[in-house]
Parts: sequence; structure tokens; C-alpha cells
Amino acid sequence: MSDKEKSEKKIANPSKSAVDNKQTKELKVSSKESKPVEDKVDKAEKKVDKSEKKVDKAEKKVEIVKKGLEKDEEKKEKPENESETPEVNPAKQLKKKKEIIRVLRELVNGVENKDTFNNVKDLQNAWKDIGHINNSKDKSLWTTYNALLDRFYDNRSIYFELKDLDRKKNLELKNAICEKAEKLVGNSNIMRAVSSLNELHAEFKHIGPVERDKQEDIWNRLKNASDEVYKKKKDFIANIKESLNENLEKKSKLLDEINKIKNFKSDKFKEWNNKTKEVLSLKDK
Repeated sequence: MSDKEKSEKKIANPSKSAVDNKQTKELKVSSKESKPVEDKVDKAEKKVDKSEKKVDKAEKKVEIVKKGLEKDEEKKEKPENESETPEVNPAKQLKKKKEIIRVLRELVNGVENKDTFNNVKDLQNAWKDIGHINNSKDKSLWTTYNALLDRFYDNRSIYFELKDLDRKKNLELKNAICEKAEKLVGNSNIMRAVSSLNELHAEFKHIGPVERDKQEDIWNRLKNASDEVYKKKKDFIANIKESLNENLEKKSKLLDEINKIKNFKSDKFKEWNNKTKEVLSLKDK
């Protein structure tokens, strides 16, 4: 194609070139406008992914350490006559120690449960298996690791001391309740004594545990006092029933006598006067 023909072709399609340029500009503007929104979405997704990864790491922290121990054990089990000794990568060993410190810090700062102590022991074994690393950072890592261990065992010691003091205090409170229950045995108002005893039982129930070897003794002390109070209540109710039955029998006899009088008939004033006195005497019985 000659230069002349090329020029003619460009002149023949001016509108198409202009349209293409316009669409390109619109796409660029649209892309710029949507970019902040896309960035926000990306950031939100990254935060969610980061949170999920943290949870996964926390759940698998002990498993990771145990796998490291298993690998070290496999290395130890290799035949002694092997001519080549596998090289230990200091960077990888430092990374393992950093991971142990990270997991240990989570355990120290977290809430202790039944597995925490065993998990800490696993981390100690893993640290021991890694051993000394020929690197200037190893001493700094050991200082951090040792400080975390001290915190863990100090917290554990304080926890058990407080727990022991708390149980001794609970024992004192429960003994005081038992003394109050024992005094209720001699209360003459048995129904009021039973009401007070029920309140003492509710209070006893809401006090925390005592030392394991004292639990049965303190409960039996309260139970024995309670049994005596409830026995007095039972006797009291039985006496009331007996007294009511006696009263019922007496009143039944009085009614029989009154029923005999109600059919009385007479024209004489004196006889009516005598019967009236008889009825009044029955009323006083």
C-alpha cells in the first residue's frame, strides 16, 4: 500500500478513531472510580482471612510442636554408621524457637484449662530437643522463653495458693452455718426454726467448695443438725394431729348431747330454765 493510500484510509475513518479514544478514556475513569471500593473489599477479605488463619494456628499450635519433636526423633533413630551428618540450618532452628515462644506466650496469657500444663511441658521438650543454636539471637530467645516459663509457673503457684485460701475461707463460712443450724434444734418455735434452716441450706449451697477431705464432714454436720430439726417438726405435726383428733372426739360428744336437748318440749318455766343451764354448761366444756 502506497503512502497516498494510507493517508486516504486515515481520512476515511476519522470517526472510528475518535470513538475508540473516547471508550478508552471512559474505561480509565470507570476503573479509577471503582478502585477505592475494590480496595476496601480486598482489605476486608484480607482481615477475615487473617483472623481465620490465627484461629487455625491457635488450634494447631501444640500439634505443630509435636510434629517437630517427631521429626527430631526420626533423625536420632538414623544408624550411627552413616558417614554424612545432616546439616542443621540455624535459621530454621531459630524459626522453630520463635514459634515455641509465640505459642507459649498465648498459653501464659490465656485462661488455663486441663490441657494447658501438658501443652507447656510439650513446648519445653521441643525447646530442649532443638538445643543450642550457633547464632547471636539464640541468647535473646532463651531470655524471653525463660521469662515466659517463670510467669507461667508463678501464675500457677499463685493460682493454687489463692484456691487453697478460698477453700479455707469457704470451710469457715460453712462451719458458721452449721453452728446456726445446731442452735435451731433448741428453738421452741419449730416452724420458724424450719424456715430459718431452709435459708441456711440455700446459703450453704451457694458457698464454694472446701478441701476435698473436709467435704463429707462439713456436709454431715449440717445434715445431722437438719435431721434433728426436721424430727422435731415431724413430732410437732404428729402431736397437733393427735390433739385435733381428741378435740374432734370431744366435740362430737357435745353435739350428741345437744341433739338430745333440741327435741326437748315443756310448758313449765322451771324445766326450760334447767335445760338452758344445761346447754350453757355444755358450751363451757
